[in-house]
Amino acid sequence: MSASKDFIEVNVLPLPDGQENAFCIELQVQDSDLNPQPFTIILGFQMENAITGLNLNEDAINQPEIAFSLAKDLLYCGSDEIPLLTDLPPDEALAGKIGYYYFIDTEMEFDNLGKKEEKMQRWHVSIFLSSIERNLDKQDLFRMIKNLFNLINAPK
Repeated sequence: MSASKDFIEVNVLPLPDGQENAFCIELQVQDSDLNPQPFTIILGFQMENAITGLNLNEDAINQPEIAFSLAKDLLYCGSDEIPLLTDLPPDEALAGKIGYYYFIDTEMEFDNLGKKEEKMQRWHVSIFLSSIERNLDKQDLFRMIKNLFNLINAPK
């Protein structure tokens, strides 16, 4: 992002179908090096085998900074690692967007009846990008997303 009119707008959103084990983050990006008009990146985070009592959709609404912080961890922010990104089949992508996904296994701390437990948890992370003028390969897109997350503060 080079021009002074470039910007990033971040929205932490619940999923419309009310899934308790998932949330999404929408990035509205104006980067004149990539596209003359603003474009959208949507990141979906879904926990497999949801933990009872954990409501990520509620966190997205009431505590977006917690969801944002979790997203940073799931996007490997703070490391140089790039996951193996797989193309989403066209019938699973959002209309007018290309999509990729990956899985990440991470150890998470949960409260179980007042007792802290650490468990391995599998996440499915999806990335959807609206059409832009300058094509990015999936690794460059992922690097850009990580850089954006490292630049911006958590929404409140």
